[in-house]
Amino acid sequence: MEHVFFLKAEKEQRLFLLKISAVLLLSILIVLSLAWLFNFYLLVVIIPVLISIAAPFIDVPTGVKSGQFTHYSSLFIASSERKGEVAVHGGTLFDYYFNLASVKPAERKKVVLLSYLKGLMRLVEKYEEDGREELVIKGTSYVINERTAEKVGFKPVRTDFLQKMILALNYIPVIIAYSYTQGKVGVPDLSKVITLKATIKELADHKEAITRLVQRMEG
Repeated sequence: MEHVFFLKAEKEQRLFLLKISAVLLLSILIVLSLAWLFNFYLLVVIIPVLISIAAPFIDVPTGVKSGQFTHYSSLFIASSERKGEVAVHGGTLFDYYFNLASVKPAERKKVVLLSYLKGLMRLVEKYEEDGREELVIKGTSYVINERTAEKVGFKPVRTDFLQKMILALNYIPVIIAYSYTQGKVGVPDLSKVITLKATIKELADHKEAITRLVQRMEG
C-alpha cells in the first residue's frame, strides 16, 4: 500500500497535522468574530461543516497511528475488529487529497474502484492467512452498486439508522468527495446507499471474480 501521506517523513506528517489544526481553529475564530461583529449568530452553523471537512485530515492519520484504522490500499480503509466484525470504508477527503491529486479527473472514478477492489483482496488474504474465515466484513457505500458487490461475494443488508445519520451529518464532505471523484460538481443520491456484508470465506470464494474485475478495469 502506497499512501502518499504515509510515505512522508514523520516530521512532515506532524507538521501537516499542526497546520490543519491551526487552519481549523483560525477558521472557527473568524466565523465567531463575524457572527459577533455583524450580530448574525446563524453564521455559527458553518462551524460544524468546517469541522466535518477538516476531521478526516486529523482523524485518519491519528487513527492509523493508534491502530484503529488500516489502509489495505490508498483508498480502502478497515477499522479494527469489533465483536467479530470489521467495518470497511472508502477513502476520505484526506485520502483523496493525497492520492488523487495527480490523477486526471476522467480517471478518478476508475482509480477509486480499483483501489477498493485491490484493498478488499489484500484484506481477504490477510485474514485468510490468520485463519479468520468466519470474520464478518461490513461496509456502506454509494460508489459500488449492488450487482458489482454481489459479484465479489457481498450480500446487501438493510442500512441501519446510525449509518444513515452518519452520512447525513457528513453530507458536505460526501458531496465534495463525490464531486472530486466525478471531476465535476455533483450531488450523490443517498437513497442509493447500500450496506454490504460477507464473511472472509464468502469473499475468498470470489477472489477469481475480484481478480477478473481488476484485470478488466486495468486493461
